Amino acid sequence: MRLTVGTVLCALLVVGCSSTAPAAVNTTTAQVAVTTTAAPTTSEAATTTADPTTTQPQYEGERVSVARVIDGDTVELATGETVRLLGYDTPERGECGYKDATNALQTLLSAGVVTMTTDDGDNTDKYDRILSHLLVEGVPVGLTIITNGAANARYDSLDGYSRHRYQDKYRATDGPNSFACAASVTAPPTTAAATPPPVNVVYANCATVRAAGAAPIRVGDPGFQSKFDRNGDGVGCE
Repeated sequence: MRLTVGTVLCALLVVGCSSTAPAAVNTTTAQVAVTTTAAPTTSEAATTTADPTTTQPQYEGERVSVARVIDGDTVELATGETVRLLGYDTPERGECGYKDATNALQTLLSAGVVTMTTDDGDNTDKYDRILSHLLVEGVPVGLTIITNGAANARYDSLDGYSRHRYQDKYRATDGPNSFACAASVTAPPTTAAATPPPVNVVYANCATVRAAGAAPIRVGDPGFQSKFDRNGDGVGCE
């Protein structure tokens, strides 16, 4: 039996078509979730605490330096300028109350931050002094001095001058201060008691009377003798 090439090829095709194809492998790929754990931190970030900032209190006016206290209402600044404080008055040098007011102002100005502020109007007086207010830690020094009885509220609108910003406070605090000096008591001069002469004394003559400091000697005086009284008037050794 002769097989042609075509027959053989046909047979091979039949076999290939009838053969059972191998089962496909159902391969399920397992997807494993990978959990990544961060490595533990070996050191914590340093916490920086800023130093608390000291806030300077803000006071009214311009900060100034006082070089000298002239009296209870006048000062000299470090700049050489003289300031007459507004709204109150204290005794002048040589008057009663001068030292008390001056010492009170010195104590106040050394107690804290000193600032200066002015009012609207004239800024200087006829003596070329600056007319202004001084404050210590924000409190007008005039108010404190008036409260302590070392000054009187003066030179404001009630006295015919310009009204100043602290007038109401100063007037409400003011009292009837007269600054009268305490009456000085002068002790009467001490008179030395006279030393009485000895009782039993005998003078030989007027010379001895005079030498003893007893002349003239009178009737009744120790040592008197009638021979000393030549004219009989009761007084001898004249």
